[in-house]
Amino acid sequence: MDKHLIRLGVVVLSAYNAIIKVPGFSEGLDRRLTVVYFRNRPNVIDPLLSEKLKAELPEIFAWAWQLSFEEMQLRILNAGSISSVAEASIERFEANNLEFQFLREIYPNGKEKIQAQPLYDIYRDWCDRNRQKSKAQSSFAKTIISLGCDKRESNGYIFYHYS
Repeated sequence: MDKHLIRLGVVVLSAYNAIIKVPGFSEGLDRRLTVVYFRNRPNVIDPLLSEKLKAELPEIFAWAWQLSFEEMQLRILNAGSISSVAEASIERFEANNLEFQFLREIYPNGKEKIQAQPLYDIYRDWCDRNRQKSKAQSSFAKTIISLGCDKRESNGYIFYHYS
């Protein structure tokens, strides 16, 4: 196998002072980012830090390039086992998932049973109040099911259960 043609499944590490909001929750982008927060402020601000980091890029690349393919995969797959990375990933998911925010805000203790159409109407109203673009009803349904809502049918009506 030609090692130059292997897709690495790259994970991008970025450092930011706040959570990045991704308009429309770009799931493809969000899945590829591993956010690591640096909460400690330096005592002295280094105005040349950006240039110093750029100067280190060749060494960082050389370090990454010397890893075997298996070691790269292992490091990427185990990134979520680091508690700070896992916490940052959860925080980022929550901040960028509109339907999760809706469910958490409107039904903080869950909802035993709600009919699909009234739930969608409440969601659209919530989006309007929050100046957010709502998803189509079928996309909304797929998303809330992926978030753990149970879909049930009774007497020709669709109901959701959210715990």
